[in-house]
Amino acid sequence: MPSIHLSLFRCCLLAQLLLALTEAPAQQVKVSISNADQIAALFPDTSLPTDAFKELDRELFTTNFHNQGRRTPGAVDYVRALITYSAPDDIRNVQSKGTTFTLSPVADYQAFVDAIDYGKVLESNEARRALKIEIDPQEIDLDKLRDRASTKGALTQFDMRFPTAGEGQATISLRNRDRDEDDLEGRLGADFEAGDHIEIVLNKKPLYGVAQRIKKGSFSSVLVEVKLSDLESFAKKVRKRSLRTRLERAGELVFWAPAERLRKLDGPPRAAHAERTWSDTTGKYQVVATYGGVEGDRVVLKKPNGKQTKVPLAKLSEADRRYVQEAQGDSNPFVASRGAGGSMRADWSGVQTIRPRISRKWKWAPPALPKPESPQVRVDSLDLSPTPGESGHSESLERLFVARDGRSAVALLEQKAYQGRNYLQRLDFAAGDSERIVECPPDSVVLDVLPEERLVLLRSEDRNATRLYLKRMESDELKPVSDFNADPPGSFHKGIDGARLLSGGRLLTYGTLGDSVIWDGARAKALHRLKFETRGGSGLELGPQGRFLFANAEGGIAIIDTETGEHVASIPHSLSSIKRISVDRRLQRLAIASGDMIITIDLRTGEMIDGFSGGLVEKGEVDFIEDLLLVDDRYLVAPKYPLLLWQYVMATSGSYDNLLTVHGGRMWYVARTGGSIDGAWSVASAETPHTAIRDKLAELGDLDELVILSPGDRVVVSADTDLPADQETRVYDAVVSAFKQSGYLVVDESAADASAKQAVVTCKRAAKPIEVLIANPKAKPPADNPQAFKPPRGFAVPSHRPAWFGAPGGSTNWMYEKHTVTPYNSSVTIRQGDSILWSDRAEIQPGQSFSPTAKGSVQDVLNMLSKPDLKRLEEIVLPGRICRSGPVGGGYGATLLDADGVLEDYLGEEE
Repeated sequence: MPSIHLSLFRCCLLAQLLLALTEAPAQQVKVSISNADQIAALFPDTSLPTDAFKELDRELFTTNFHNQGRRTPGAVDYVRALITYSAPDDIRNVQSKGTTFTLSPVADYQAFVDAIDYGKVLESNEARRALKIEIDPQEIDLDKLRDRASTKGALTQFDMRFPTAGEGQATISLRNRDRDEDDLEGRLGADFEAGDHIEIVLNKKPLYGVAQRIKKGSFSSVLVEVKLSDLESFAKKVRKRSLRTRLERAGELVFWAPAERLRKLDGPPRAAHAERTWSDTTGKYQVVATYGGVEGDRVVLKKPNGKQTKVPLAKLSEADRRYVQEAQGDSNPFVASRGAGGSMRADWSGVQTIRPRISRKWKWAPPALPKPESPQVRVDSLDLSPTPGESGHSESLERLFVARDGRSAVALLEQKAYQGRNYLQRLDFAAGDSERIVECPPDSVVLDVLPEERLVLLRSEDRNATRLYLKRMESDELKPVSDFNADPPGSFHKGIDGARLLSGGRLLTYGTLGDSVIWDGARAKALHRLKFETRGGSGLELGPQGRFLFANAEGGIAIIDTETGEHVASIPHSLSSIKRISVDRRLQRLAIASGDMIITIDLRTGEMIDGFSGGLVEKGEVDFIEDLLLVDDRYLVAPKYPLLLWQYVMATSGSYDNLLTVHGGRMWYVARTGGSIDGAWSVASAETPHTAIRDKLAELGDLDELVILSPGDRVVVSADTDLPADQETRVYDAVVSAFKQSGYLVVDESAADASAKQAVVTCKRAAKPIEVLIANPKAKPPADNPQAFKPPRGFAVPSHRPAWFGAPGGSTNWMYEKHTVTPYNSSVTIRQGDSILWSDRAEIQPGQSFSPTAKGSVQDVLNMLSKPDLKRLEEIVLPGRICRSGPVGGGYGATLLDADGVLEDYLGEEE
């Protein structure tokens, strides 16, 4: 049946095409307009901005192209309507080419000619069915066209083609449109007003104009309509003669530009410096040039051939030095000076390009830095103010910026239920005060904060944003300090992913695909352009005091001195990806997190110190605490062995990601207290390592005594499972292979001596059932509990909390239900007699709590617990050295933290 329908459709289409071909010559009329230029002059050239920027600026071309979405009817539309609404026939087809219109069907040619009352018929050829007419410009009028459409019975069609006709306008003009009413209050870049004088850089040269209107663009951007002041200068950049003619005919160029491309000026730009003769103090040497600014103690002079020369200011004649002094005090726009509100033009002159080449030679001696002192603070904890909004549980603490001296911090909070707004609050631990909460501009991204100087660096949420805004936290608002467009000249990939505030007023910008740039922020001057792939922020880290930059380049990590721009050293590696780079605060060690592995490097020699892998590494965050590493804000590890010593656990389930930072022997973290609606965030600190950890380390003594297996040691592997024979053989062979790959010598029982350790692969059902806690996503909050919080679907994440964590807390504890299950336990253990020296996974304990995955159910968790986990055993990876496991989740202790600091230490002893 479908094939029959298709055949009928093709036949009908062919018949219509043949009919059109046979009747077209007899029914077509060609009309040429003799005064087309005169008619076109009645309308603004709406495509002029798009055509003008097509060959000059890709971004401005795209911006103006998309802003022609609702095209205003132009000369062609008016002439077409005038001809069709005046013709006696029902004209259905109109084609235009240049100044000629071809219309059909027209049955009676002479009747068509006689009906022309909107101009003069200059030529008519009935045999060729062609004529030339001169249109009366007075007939190009919306009201008159509407009357013709009404007489023709085509008002509906007319209103669709001319939507503004109902307003009674006599002509269409883009010059009289009302200001866009989009809500732009407070947005970055939305402080332009009609009449503001602005600067835009095009092909590295500044052009000037006046702001007309402002509106919200796509992707949170802000657009400003600009009327160019110097059309002649712009026309010189255009290569096509026809386009220059259109510019001259228009007499103006009005276009839309992203606000971040514009710099607001204090007033109209002054004339450029004139060419003059410069001489030295002796008058012997002279040069004809134009003043181009001052760089340090040298004056930049631009020669007529386009080349630049830099002359020491002290060597110029007295008259020339006086000229330079006056020029520096001038608000000349050709100098990268501040505009209105601290707006600056980026200065790329003299920027140094750095292309690091990874070398295996190590010649760098990092400067000696003193041991960070413990910050003197009055309080250990400060509460944050609640953000505006009706839903407390939609408030989240996104980032915590701690000052380098550890005496203050700034918290970044997001209220997702309140239009996704961001808020900042500064905490002064030295004074014991929480300052007033500050609202960030709408649709803005906080890039970095210096709490000690109250400085905040922002950009808009637009994915192509390149303008940086530096603001200062004052009272309850952000006051503008400066802003500039940091887009590198000639850069194909637009957008700044991140930026960091460095020491000495410098800052660093980086993008996933673009270059990294070090700036003198006070002058918006690009100092060093780093040409290597950094893969966004994960491959970049600043050392203490913000001087040295560690960047993941091709083939290794490049170390850059941000003050001099020198590539001082390299750390070669062959890692496929890097999660995080971390540097200790004395500039002596570096940690690289890749996959589930962490490698530490001695920065005094460039050599690897330790490396370990296992299930501890997820985010890859590392803090150095004396000779230990704090991994992912949670696990305290002795990397030499490697040995899990301690765990930090938050008392409430809502505070798992605690944004922990270590400063001078204290750790700073965030905690959620109270319920989901009336609860609050707190920033707290505690000594690290505290007394319980130090006591345990003293008790353990020499950690070398905890090593039970080193590479080359003999091990006998056996299986203790209730699996079918084929499955047991599969997991046994996988574990044997894992031991061999880690450097251990696997031997048979007959070849084992007294030093050989016994390794047992266990995978069997527990001897008796136990009771566990499982979160039920379908449970309903109790009506008598106002603090009960029902998380959205997908809120719960996989969580296998050991029993010693205690019962789940927070406002979701009502979701947990008791279930009885006989679990399947699988593990690899190293034993000595009946004693277990080490195990890769603790058995499931009574009272342990679990949460389903995003789409999982309670039954899914029960199925997981009651079935053997063969995949885990088949993919096991063993450490290079194995140490004796501790009694607390494999470690030797755990600390429960809350908003007041250390709540409780757990050592695993029997109560």
